[in-house]
Amino acid sequence: IRDKVKTDLVVVSSDLITDVHLHQIANVHRIHDASMTALLSVRPRPSAEQDLKDAKGGGGGGGGGVKSSSLGGKKDEGPRDFIGLDQSDSRLVFMQAQADVEEHLTLPRSLLRRFPRFRIQSSLLDAHLYVMEAWLVDFLVAKRRMSSVKAELLPYL
Repeated sequence: IRDKVKTDLVVVSSDLITDVHLHQIANVHRIHDASMTALLSVRPRPSAEQDLKDAKGGGGGGGGGVKSSSLGGKKDEGPRDFIGLDQSDSRLVFMQAQADVEEHLTLPRSLLRRFPRFRIQSSLLDAHLYVMEAWLVDFLVAKRRMSSVKAELLPYL
């Protein structure tokens, strides 16, 4: 694949269903001259019907249907990402899945120095659609041990 990539590359998860036009994502990528652009989606809120099921104990997983997480103590609502966006230009500066966090979210000092004003939120999810520059393919070939765009490449960038 390395020899066939001459320009920006779109990487899409095979289970993504979206109505977002790819050319809009590509345009944002080019306008900002980004190395990589990730599509983020707003985390769906559980429906009132699901809340009622959970309260009655029918939320699946046996027990009372209420599960707490180590961060935030909220009901388990599926996968959660901690996403940091720079407040000046909405640049993605940090992303970590809750499953990869033990008890505390650790931020590198270099990140805090480079981006002193960013906001971490958990209301967004990584949609697993990325636009990346061609040089990143060469980088990934050189770093053969990287196997995940989200968990390994994004934090590296």
